[in-house]
Amino acid sequence: MMRAERLPPRRTALHTVSVKDYVPLLVAAVAAMTALVGYLLNSAAGRRTERMRRYADSLDAVERYQQLPYTFRRRHNETAEIRDELARMLADVQVTLAFHRRWLRMDAAELGDAYDALVDKIQLTNKAFRTEALAAPPAGKDVEIEIRPGHQYNQAAERDECIRRMQKYLRLSRNIF
Repeated sequence: MMRAERLPPRRTALHTVSVKDYVPLLVAAVAAMTALVGYLLNSAAGRRTERMRRYADSLDAVERYQQLPYTFRRRHNETAEIRDELARMLADVQVTLAFHRRWLRMDAAELGDAYDALVDKIQLTNKAFRTEALAAPPAGKDVEIEIRPGHQYNQAAERDECIRRMQKYLRLSRNIF
């Protein structure tokens, strides 16, 4: 019987991998993670800024609505042009309030509820204040422009709750994704 010759094992190009071989891979992974975290934080800050601006605009609309009775009272005459201007002003504010009601509800239902409660509370008395202002004669003297006492809306609790919920949605953790 013929004996099979044993060949020496075939050598391959494999060599032992050392830690230094992984350094470029680790550096690339850390750089990618740093870029990703930077991107997420940057975009979260942008979303937060946009939300903050929208929230401020919605509170500004409430303030403009509260100022309507004062504006109506300070009119300088009772011409058709002035009435048209006041009607346009009222319509613009109401459209803006409606926009913000819907926008805040889409942003967060609980925030929309708080904003609705604030606007509803002010609307309860705003119409009466506007009617009272229009029933008064136009301001004829500078001293009649100052209105004392001011109108009381008693909406502090609703405003505080609305702002508290806005602050909740402005937290960085709510704006990451």
